[in-house]
Amino acid sequence: MKIPLTALLIFTYIISFSQTVYMKVNKTDGSYELYNIEDIRKLTFSNLITDNPEQFHTIMNNFSILKSYPNPFSNSTTIKYEMPDNGNIDIKIFDINGKFVRTLYSGIQDKGLHKISWDSKNNTGNKVPDGIYICKVKYDGKLFTNKIIYLN
Repeated sequence: MKIPLTALLIFTYIISFSQTVYMKVNKTDGSYELYNIEDIRKLTFSNLITDNPEQFHTIMNNFSILKSYPNPFSNSTTIKYEMPDNGNIDIKIFDINGKFVRTLYSGIQDKGLHKISWDSKNNTGNKVPDGIYICKVKYDGKLFTNKIIYLN
């Protein structure tokens, strides 16, 4: 059963080196627009074409943004993430070569917006060297990554 709507928007997000987050909206005419996430206060979807409204609902419920600030950082950085449902989540830091550095959180959390800080220390409590690090967040079988730059 088709819902009588007139345009299909497909969106993705792009994270640039400076950690500015953009939403790319692809239009049915082949063009697209980029929107700075910081400038978006509300998303309203109308005039969409879909054969399966539940599929769109599922996609929207899984949409989340992983962001850390400040980035680059010298003392600590805060990582923000949003969980659409209660569930098990793992948040780990790796160096640029893929070597494990630290587990920030591993366990069950309630749905909603969360934030956690990383104090630039490894699992043994020692400061890490300057460099590029990757924050990996595993939730519901999905992996989200974020590049973090540490400058002491």
